Amino acid sequence: MMGVNDTVESDDDVRTLLCHSPLFDGLDDAVLDEMLGHFRRETWKQGRRVSGLESGQRFHIILSGRLKMGQTNPEY
Repeated sequence: MMGVNDTVESDDDVRTLLCHSPLFDGLDDAVLDEMLGHFRRETWKQGRRVSGLESGQRFHIILSGRLKMGQTNPEY
């Protein structure tokens, strides 16, 4: 079983990781395969900022590393 510190190299690695996560472990294989067909892998450099408009339109799964999230109020 893959852990949080393992390197995710292939689509099979992603599938294995998702199958063992509480969020996805109950899904039928066909449903999971359908979902994986819509996923797109992105690699972000450390310190990159993601705008609210960009991130609000996507569902992110962090395969490795860390993500710090925050929210700003445009009125201030």
